[in-house]
Amino acid sequence: MYTCGAGRTSFHIDANGKLSLCLSARTPSFDLRQGSFQEGWDRFIPGVLALEYSQAFACSGCELRTVCAQCPAMGLAEFGDPEAQVPFICQLAHLRQEAFCD
Repeated sequence: MYTCGAGRTSFHIDANGKLSLCLSARTPSFDLRQGSFQEGWDRFIPGVLALEYSQAFACSGCELRTVCAQCPAMGLAEFGDPEAQVPFICQLAHLRQEAFCD
């Protein structure tokens, strides 16, 4: 699900001590008051990064995935669903395709 650098080259810790992949993807999170940063980084983060979209994910077969910024955080923010297709992200992917590949 997460194809960017979130959880690989960066992370976020909020004011309540919750470790997450990035500022935008704050769910799920690991409570650093209940476990160490090392536990979160070595166990929790890899578990989240291993998540994959379901077969029902609308963008799975899209040929524009390489130029698309669709991410679980955007789906959660817009529709409360990490697998939701966000229309403006899709529009941007089509514009990128036109600008760079046509």
